[in-house]
Amino acid sequence: MDKKERREQILAGAMEIFSKNGYRKTDVEEIAKLVGVGKGTMYRHFESKRALFLAVVEWGFDKIGERIFPRVKQTSSLIGKMEVALEEYLGFFEENKSFYRTLVLEGSEIIEAVGKKFQEKYMTHIHIFDKILEEAKAEGEIKNLPIESMIRGLTGLVNAIILKWLMSKESYELKDEIPVIKEIIFNGILVNRKS
Repeated sequence: MDKKERREQILAGAMEIFSKNGYRKTDVEEIAKLVGVGKGTMYRHFESKRALFLAVVEWGFDKIGERIFPRVKQTSSLIGKMEVALEEYLGFFEENKSFYRTLVLEGSEIIEAVGKKFQEKYMTHIHIFDKILEEAKAEGEIKNLPIESMIRGLTGLVNAIILKWLMSKESYELKDEIPVIKEIIFNGILVNRKS
């Protein structure tokens, strides 16, 4: 196994253990055992548990980007771009429940452990949609509202639906939520709304 493959293996194992135990209760040795390497190997790749945790967060967001952006670039309409982004975003978290659990359930732990770097990584992905929405606004496809507020509102809605799914006692596919999200985004919740 080459260095890159070993690093990927460690990150996947770390994500699993962090999501199960939380940041504070995770022992790097437990991750090493799961992955089948020595503790020394872990520290050759990552200088500390904090560095490993940050790498897991960055790795996850990179994986999301690798899924979403090629499909968005191949799509021409605003609605098409939003639909494929939504499908890929939800698809990633459905396949990687432990990553979402790590982000959401650690909340303040993430801020404490990775601070500014986490925020920079997260906002890099969010702001990619600035240009898409600016173009849609210029074309008159969407209302003249502040872009950052729209993005925060849309991601807040989507993340709240993912959290609902994650915490649900019922088992269902996350993609089943796509029609509801699209209806809220594109049509709102009011029936027979009068301007």
